[in-house]
Amino acid sequence: MNKIAMYFICTVSIGALTGCGTNNSKQVSKKVATTKIDLLGNFKSESNGVYNLKGKTNPGAKVWYRYKVGSKTFKNSLLANKSGKFQIRVVNTSSDQDTTNVEVDVKAKGLKQNYDVASIENHSSEFVSKRSKRYKLTSSDKAYLASSRVKASYDKKRNAAKQSSEEERIEKQIDNDSKKSNSTKSSYKSRYKSVSLDDFIGNPERYEGKNIKTSGTVSYIQRESDNNTMDYVVLNNSDDSAATVTEIEVEDMHDNHITEGDNITVEGGGLTQTVKLHGKTLKSDIIVDSVIVN
Repeated sequence: MNKIAMYFICTVSIGALTGCGTNNSKQVSKKVATTKIDLLGNFKSESNGVYNLKGKTNPGAKVWYRYKVGSKTFKNSLLANKSGKFQIRVVNTSSDQDTTNVEVDVKAKGLKQNYDVASIENHSSEFVSKRSKRYKLTSSDKAYLASSRVKASYDKKRNAAKQSSEEERIEKQIDNDSKKSNSTKSSYKSRYKSVSLDDFIGNPERYEGKNIKTSGTVSYIQRESDNNTMDYVVLNNSDDSAATVTEIEVEDMHDNHITEGDNITVEGGGLTQTVKLHGKTLKSDIIVDSVIVN
């Protein structure tokens, strides 16, 4: 075999080995899974201009939402229940926009954040009637107005006084949502209900999926080897007779220099039967949004 042939074979062999090394490197790299999100429904508002947007994500995931009605922006957050289900109440009463786009972000512990948008068609009787003065009605609009249920609802509202109970309820809801969206950070935190640690530990089902604020003494910190973003922190009550686990971001732990023996106050979402620690399913849990050392 001549020298040129030998050189060619060696070159090809080295290239193949190099390629294999690159492929193996790609195979060992880990990918972080993304929080799932599934927005459900036909996205068409009811005759009163209100829509309950339902969705499904990972159990206990944090859900943020944002939408605009006219010039007003509404935003808030909530927790998915232990089945991963959540519901967002959208007040869609503007006759100047065909659709209301609801932006939804979800984030479960240890998973990447995910995002989706639901375009809710404003198909209330008031909207369709006002639209007819500006645009040509679609066949869908005509069919909607022709239905006896919608026509009766529209006639009732048209002849009712402006201060009818339904209009007052909708206007009040818009005002409340507007105040929430324009509130400062301190007033925003007022949505966390203050409860004693004993009450939460004794009745975690009562606070399932609700925003709470409570205090306790750190008795144990569990650092998870497979999750470098979250620590399990056990909080004890005043006489050490009961305890609950809380899930606190590692960054918050470091920023507040939290150690065993500290008395801390946490704000977050209450959950039950969702965490396993040392092989045991814990009765109560708090996914912490903010923490301070007392």
